[in-house]
Amino acid sequence: KAGNVKLVSITVDPDFDTPERLSSFANLYQAEGERWLFLTGGEKQIQRLATEAFKLPVMEGTDPAEPIIHSTRFVLVDVDGNIRGYYDGMETEATQRLITDVGVLLREDA
Repeated sequence: KAGNVKLVSITVDPDFDTPERLSSFANLYQAEGERWLFLTGGEKQIQRLATEAFKLPVMEGTDPAEPIIHSTRFVLVDVDGNIRGYYDGMETEATQRLITDVGVLLREDA
């Protein structure tokens, strides 16, 4: 059942994170093709996805080194597209909860 889990990374800086750069990043982290996807799109599309679909904040930064300020949270989405949880990617406890909750979803899907 773990094969049903997909990790999707979506750039918030499509001007910098070109498809080629995302592919290099995927190779660097040995991302498994269909299991870990790296997506990009138009800036407005990405911001709309983050704010409307995932309910995450995205703001333009004032520092040229950090042109976009974005959330560090992971969003757990079930097979039906429902958001099942938010997890701060900077907190060990939160990432452990994410792993536990993924297990719950896999058992529900069994």
